[in-house]
Amino acid sequence: MRRFLLLPLLAATMLTATPTHASSGAIGSWAAIDIGQGGHAAGTMQQDGTLTGGGYIVVADGLERASFASGTWQFSPGTTDHVDLCLTPDPVSDPLGLGLFNQSFCFSDIPINQRTEITVAGVVTLFILNVPGP
Repeated sequence: MRRFLLLPLLAATMLTATPTHASSGAIGSWAAIDIGQGGHAAGTMQQDGTLTGGGYIVVADGLERASFASGTWQFSPGTTDHVDLCLTPDPVSDPLGLGLFNQSFCFSDIPINQRTEITVAGVVTLFILNVPGP
């Protein structure tokens, strides 16, 4: 008998509980492709300003490597058609001791809904950000 009393209570709780991730749904997608030695990362842009997904990057002829599993984004100040984006690397290999992946890679004012090439320190990265209009 107790089991039958608990089932409606449990069902009511499940219907009214809001999952913690409900407020951070995907509102767009992102992709970063290193046109140089290689690397790519992609995922979704969440409403709470986080990036999901992942990928990798290699430099120094493949000796220095890192993966990407997180990042942040926001609309550039004063606009809804450009984005500021930071990717947080997780160093995998640093045999040369360069420390290239000890900090986030941040890019500002990237236009959305178009392909954009950005060159930083001689490395060309192609960004593709798809965000539906407000």
